[in-house]
Amino acid sequence: MNPSKDSLHKKFSAIILAGDRKGARPVAEAAGTTCKALAAAGDRPMIAHVLEAVKKSGCVSDIIISGPEAEIFSGSQRLRNIVEEAGAAWLPPGPSPCASVIQAIERIGTDRPVLITTGDHALLSPETVSWFCGKSLDSGCDLTAALARTSEVTERFPDAHRTSYRLRDGDYCSCNLFGFMNSRGLRAVSFWKRIEEQRKNPVKIIAAFGPAALVRWALGLLTLEEGMERISRRFGCRVCALLTPYPEAALDVDTPGDLELITRIIMNRDSSSPR
Repeated sequence: MNPSKDSLHKKFSAIILAGDRKGARPVAEAAGTTCKALAAAGDRPMIAHVLEAVKKSGCVSDIIISGPEAEIFSGSQRLRNIVEEAGAAWLPPGPSPCASVIQAIERIGTDRPVLITTGDHALLSPETVSWFCGKSLDSGCDLTAALARTSEVTERFPDAHRTSYRLRDGDYCSCNLFGFMNSRGLRAVSFWKRIEEQRKNPVKIIAAFGPAALVRWALGLLTLEEGMERISRRFGCRVCALLTPYPEAALDVDTPGDLELITRIIMNRDSSSPR
């Protein structure tokens, strides 16, 4: 089912998280760039791919790029040109991804829905963004998150290594696409701040929703729907998982190996596209 035509008329503000985490920067170091977002995937930096997908989706009215740090941004004419050409605004990142989101939303305001993605989402396409925004508006939820079935990701990309959440009704991968649809959805940010450092540890994330959820998950009893209901109760708003038909949305870049894989995918895709 495609998003309704009416839902696509409402524009989102977009926040692209492009700050590097503290400590080692293996992707940037391997690519020889000052930040991960500038690492090339195919013929362009990853951040350029993301900006193109967001802008061409037709769903976004304004874009804020959070990160990289001020000294990196001011010292990179190429990055400043990419941001300027996209008509985006830049903000220095907060001390964590969650803090960056809060800072950006304070600048944007809460009068329109907010799309959040990341600067290393180089396989993001306009079609994926359009699908997600439309489905989010049609969902009636306060907060939405895109998920992909792990089986579909591994079938399409057998060399990809993704963090997977194993539930009774299947295994799922996160896709770094979130929709904060209203002020109620923003209540989740404070809780997100508590668990964001555990984002690669499914056990600790599920445990944050209480021992019953952890036990049910460990016994293979927790379904995706039950998980969303528990999250909704904990957040105090309605949270929905949207299963994407675009398995590439589950691939981002955490390691140099990820960047090599995504670069191969982009080059193969571009070489097979009609000229």
